Amino acid sequence: RRVVDYKVFHDEIWAKIAKAKPEAKELSPANLYQEVHSYIKGSQLALSRKGGRLSREEYLKLPAKMAPAFQGLGAKESLEDLPGDRRGTRDLVYDLFEMYEELRAKLNAYDLSDVIFNLSSRLQRFPMDALPLETIFVDETQDFTQAELAVFVGVCQDKNAMFFSGDTAQTIAAGVGFRFEDLRVIFYQAEQDRQKAAAGQEVVAVPMVRQLKINYRTHNGILSAAAAIVDLIQTFFTGTVDRLPPEVGFHQGPKPKVLLETSAEALEGMLGVGGDAASMSQIEFGAQQVLLVREQAAKERLPACFDSCLVMTILESKGLEFDDVFICNFFRDSKAKEEWRIVLSYLVSSDEAEGDVLKTRSEHEKKRGNRDVAGALRLLQFDPVKHQIMSYELKHLYTAITRSRIRVIIYDEDEVHRAP
Repeated sequence: RRVVDYKVFHDEIWAKIAKAKPEAKELSPANLYQEVHSYIKGSQLALSRKGGRLSREEYLKLPAKMAPAFQGLGAKESLEDLPGDRRGTRDLVYDLFEMYEELRAKLNAYDLSDVIFNLSSRLQRFPMDALPLETIFVDETQDFTQAELAVFVGVCQDKNAMFFSGDTAQTIAAGVGFRFEDLRVIFYQAEQDRQKAAAGQEVVAVPMVRQLKINYRTHNGILSAAAAIVDLIQTFFTGTVDRLPPEVGFHQGPKPKVLLETSAEALEGMLGVGGDAASMSQIEFGAQQVLLVREQAAKERLPACFDSCLVMTILESKGLEFDDVFICNFFRDSKAKEEWRIVLSYLVSSDEAEGDVLKTRSEHEKKRGNRDVAGALRLLQFDPVKHQIMSYELKHLYTAITRSRIRVIIYDEDEVHRAP
């Protein structure tokens, strides 16, 4: 049987859904995939439901803080209270989910949520008493769905001896929408289950979330840029990341730099690869330097002179750190295009002077004959439905920038898409 991962979903299933449901085109495939695998099939509640999925009404009534992307129903509302215009509602998402399930079944395929539900069901029937796990440590917690984390908690013998660490701004794994508050809910439910069970079991405490405020890896130049991205996420996509004070470092340092040159030769010179570039570069490319790209296909598009460089996708680099990080063609390969212009609207709303700077820059590009670039500098009003993809993109950019200890250099050969 086949496994439906995000690539299969995007390439083989999404196009059929969008063709059958024209209103689905306002959603991004990543948003639907996340709603399915974080909430409808990937929530803790779904593990206790027939077939491992929430009913339409259960999904619609999930708290807005848990599933903030689409409009649902209040606790006292019913299906009869649904609006006539279903644009941006969970009711529409559930229709698309049902189409996804039909198409998945026709492929005779299963997805990761099906595996987790099967595993959870088996553990209910056959507990791991013969092989007890006394404690579990989980790093990169934000890459797990609530259902996966619930399985971890379920199999751990001492639930008060568990340790979780992570960063919700780095939630870039396809299909995962994570908040630490959701993890606290799992422990709360574990305590409720204990109270209903036989007496004598140890009380399950709901853990406190403790923030590590001091960053020992990098400096304030990079941290300030990362904090600005988190601020964008919190402004546009409230509830998708935990609201915490920004991290601080012990010393100042250079902010990320953008190469104005768009030629591949400019990047070669910066990295010191190809021809005489190595002798001119001030950076020796070695184990402490990395070239980050958006996806595997982007690696294959790099010139041959970069074969000796350490090249990774942003997802592959998670959990790693380097002295120097070169982010290559992030905006060219971004799944968002004109959506990046919402950042300009944010800048102008935060500082009126930014509007004058933007106008001057736009006029300059027109004089240069770059009308496409000037067009990319127009403000774009934020739409919470149409622009959901930007949450995913901003988290990718945050993850890429925070891989660096010393320097971040951004190179993008697409002048139009990088303009905002």
